[in-house]
Amino acid sequence: MAKSYEEVQAITKVGTGCGHCVEGTKQLVNELIIRKKIDENQIVCGCFKITAGDIVTAVKNGAKSFEEVQAVTKVGTGCGHCVEGNKALVDYLLKK
Repeated sequence: MAKSYEEVQAITKVGTGCGHCVEGTKQLVNELIIRKKIDENQIVCGCFKITAGDIVTAVKNGAKSFEEVQAVTKVGTGCGHCVEGNKALVDYLLKK
């Protein structure tokens, strides 16, 4: 299973021609990846074993930014490799 738009692009060649579809397909792929994380309650921070469900709960309990989610869950405070992906997850949840 692809974990990024770039992986989907490498497999399917979407957006490698004229490029007009890149923005729309990138948004769609990123949303599908985020939904899969939530639906499967995947671990999204390996350092602290934080799951997507932990982040969903933090937002449901009133966190209004990634920094507030981070303060509650400690997501992204270890090695930091998960910060960008989890910022996208939080942004998605806040827009719902």
